[in-house]
Amino acid sequence: KKGTGKISVYDLGGGTFDVSIVEIFEGIIEVRASAGDNRLGGEDFNDILIELARGRLPGLGEDASDSLLREIMRAAAERCRRALSAADEAVFSFVWKDRQFETAVTGGDFETAAGPLIARLREPVLRSLRDSGIVSDALSEVILVGGATRMPIVRRTVTRMFGRFPDASVDPDHAVALGAAVQAGLRDRDAAL
Repeated sequence: KKGTGKISVYDLGGGTFDVSIVEIFEGIIEVRASAGDNRLGGEDFNDILIELARGRLPGLGEDASDSLLREIMRAAAERCRRALSAADEAVFSFVWKDRQFETAVTGGDFETAAGPLIARLREPVLRSLRDSGIVSDALSEVILVGGATRMPIVRRTVTRMFGRFPDASVDPDHAVALGAAVQAGLRDRDAAL
């Protein structure tokens, strides 16, 4: 029945990762378990792209530790990561000291380099299922929220972990905004009591 069931909410944002198991029955939502990694998010995947590109782009030399260069490369990594969400290959590109630097990155290159981060996505899922006492097969839906869930490597990982395709129909940024609005409303109500 629509609006009823056990759901996993998989939230990978820019800086944190959370998995919640919730149960919905007759309009009441109960959080059965929540687990996460507050040191894992989209920015970590950007760092992987920066290191991947840095290894392929000779000529940065001693500038490699420059903080401005790091920010320029971070912006290039974000663009590259977003492009890899829509295509199997993207260009990591930036200008430094009037010189153009660029290298092609494939989805396979990115997935291989991001292997350690992908492995870290597993434990919070297992912990949330264990703590909730709910087995994966009993979940009616797996919902993705948070901007970093747009990455195909994350979606494939979630599919393998839960043994089914996740629901990616919810706009990840919209879901996060709605969640923040609900939290603000709850805090405001609590403060008024």
